[in-house]
Amino acid sequence: MSGQSIIGRILIAAAALGAALAAASADAQTYRCVGKDGRKYYGQVPPAQCAGQPTEMLDAQGVVMRRPPPAAPKKADAAGKDQAAKKKVEDPAAREERLRNAALLDTYANVKEIELARSRALEEINRAKKEIEKRIDEAKKRQATAKSDLESNKGGGNPQALEAAYDSATQDVKSQQNLLTHKLKEADDINAKYDDDKRRYILLTGAAK
Repeated sequence: MSGQSIIGRILIAAAALGAALAAASADAQTYRCVGKDGRKYYGQVPPAQCAGQPTEMLDAQGVVMRRPPPAAPKKADAAGKDQAAKKKVEDPAAREERLRNAALLDTYANVKEIELARSRALEEINRAKKEIEKRIDEAKKRQATAKSDLESNKGGGNPQALEAAYDSATQDVKSQQNLLTHKLKEADDINAKYDDDKRRYILLTGAAK
């Protein structure tokens, strides 16, 4: 084999190898991303740090060949934003509580004023109770007298009239007792109201009991 033939073959082989290397170089690609730690990572295959992160594909010259498509907003994130927006609209119960607390602080300057208001409210109830108790005693006396007259029929009175007088007195006793029960309930409600006002006032202001 002549020397020129060998050289020719070597040149052909070298050209083929160069073409192969050039093609391999052209086909070479690199993956790049920014990890969760903020650092950049590169690799011939996507680095482990790129998992779940936007990853770019670069050619041999470092030119970006492909970028990841924009990530669709996560449903969870959208739901979170909706929830945050809803929170901006004050809950009716929370708004009512805030207004009640503001009214409480505007009404009383200290705990003593709350107790004074309680005393004034109960004073009216106590007056009403005494008046009702007085009427109950009077109705019971009329009831007892009517019963006694009915049983003995003193003076030869009309039994029907005596029975009607007894029934009327008995009904009056029941009516006044029901009214007294209602007033006692009002007193309990007043105490509960001012107990709650006092508790909330102390909680809001840190005032001593």
